[in-house]
Amino acid sequence: MVLENCLDLLDIGWFPLIRETYDSFVSSYRKTDIPLPRQNPQRSKAHRLDCAFFNYLVGEIIESQGEKVGAIRAVFNEGDKPTAWLRYAFTLIQLFLTALTFKLRYVT
Repeated sequence: MVLENCLDLLDIGWFPLIRETYDSFVSSYRKTDIPLPRQNPQRSKAHRLDCAFFNYLVGEIIESQGEKVGAIRAVFNEGDKPTAWLRYAFTLIQLFLTALTFKLRYVT
């Protein structure tokens, strides 16, 4: 399968950019004295921080370099109690999917 215009989170090659961008993202909020968006998945399933981060990554970093992102690919574990090693991955994936949903719904 060929994925065009896709931020593929199954490809670990994206992780250095994600790590660097997160630091830049947090710094941009600190400079403006605007608090970071807050997560509230237990109450409302809102992943505001995740969404803001991935909108920043795609809009401010990737697309500002002339690249287009039409999708974010990730996997997630279904069920109430993911195994210990999947908890971190599950959190990241929720973050990615939430951001993509927001971008497709409100930005494009």
